[in-house]
Amino acid sequence: MHINQNAIITGAGRNKGIGAEICRMLAKKGINVYFTSDSTYDEKYADIINSEYIQTIDDCKKNDVKVFFSTYDLTNEDNIKKLFIDATNKLGNIDILINCACFHMFDSLEKISEELLEMNFNVNSKLPLLLCKEFYLNYKGNSGRIINFTSTQDLESLTTEISYAISKAAVSSITTTLAPIMAQKGITINSINPGATDIGDKHDYNIHLYKNSNMFGRLGSPTDAANLVCFLISEEGKWITGQTINSEGALFRNII
Repeated sequence: MHINQNAIITGAGRNKGIGAEICRMLAKKGINVYFTSDSTYDEKYADIINSEYIQTIDDCKKNDVKVFFSTYDLTNEDNIKKLFIDATNKLGNIDILINCACFHMFDSLEKISEELLEMNFNVNSKLPLLLCKEFYLNYKGNSGRIINFTSTQDLESLTTEISYAISKAAVSSITTTLAPIMAQKGITINSINPGATDIGDKHDYNIHLYKNSNMFGRLGSPTDAANLVCFLISEEGKWITGQTINSEGALFRNII
């Protein structure tokens, strides 16, 4: 399935992150990649610098594939359309869409504001839906793949990141709701909860609590998530659609 395929990956600004690792792994399989990030979010909230984009481009180009990168504020639907036009012009028909982009800030019930809710819902809920819509409208093949990324909100109460949790909860519903529609064009759509993953984010002060609770004795890695993506977009994964897969290693909650 991987010959002459083209993929869009959003939210791949962090070189040590899940999105960038997916770019590298797809490139190793001969898939051309067009990845994006939001430079405003990267600089203001995530300490991601331009050199990280460049490193990911260089990593992918080692595999003799086409690689393109652009920064977009994809909460603007016009920019989503521009993304698909540019990616199609540079690569051809887009076969794979990986929605990794997210907005994350820690909060509490007392600190939630209308502005913070809007920022979370725009990126974590509205954006993946509109990207799926644009992929569906533009898709011209017969075996497309969409992978959305969600979180652990359905498995535990994320009381210190409430806006993030409730906005991410929509992703599973988007996946289930769109699956029969996508199937009419031969497209599968699935969601992945990668669990607590070490992406080098110094602001995620809760993450190492999960390491102590995982029977494998470690956090997830971006490679773990990318491996699952590669299975779901493969020929072997074509019978799976409309599912949310919790890929958390040996993290078992509420063990007595």
